[in-house]
Amino acid sequence: MTTVTDALVTSHLDYCNVLYMGLPLKSARKLQVVQNAAARLLTEAKYRDHASPLQQQLHWLPICFQAQFKVLVMNYKALHGMGADYLKDCLISYELAHLMRSSGGVYLPVPSSCLAGMQERTFSVVGPRLWNTLPKEAWFTFSLLSFHCLVKMFLFPEAFNTLLLIMEVLVICDFRP
Repeated sequence: MTTVTDALVTSHLDYCNVLYMGLPLKSARKLQVVQNAAARLLTEAKYRDHASPLQQQLHWLPICFQAQFKVLVMNYKALHGMGADYLKDCLISYELAHLMRSSGGVYLPVPSSCLAGMQERTFSVVGPRLWNTLPKEAWFTFSLLSFHCLVKMFLFPEAFNTLLLIMEVLVICDFRP
């Protein structure tokens, strides 16, 4: 059942989910309903059961946080030479040297956008804005797997307002600080 759900539902929700950034709530809600139904199907929960605990159990991020996760991974890949060159060209980075209490790192300045709406949703604006909210430890990871784990640890409490899940993510990722 998991394979079928991954093939038919999750893969379609993941496809181009970066475009979900900044969607109106009405549109994002429709996608979230599909993800909730998939979570209920996989966990064999009743229709009336709340979906958030089921998503936590499956280690799924809600749609809007999934899009943020994907943008952050694209940033990481672009900055570390694993992504497309045109994405790296969208990111202007400079090394932090003596900014308050920072020990260095890659800071991405957010370009000023004069147009509201669509320009606020572009990768060159959203990518740096999300990247700069990450904890500095994520900036210094050397493997994509550790970056995935650190970003999930950062997004899960924000998505579900819980700290209990962090320990589960650490165990799954076999993360040792």
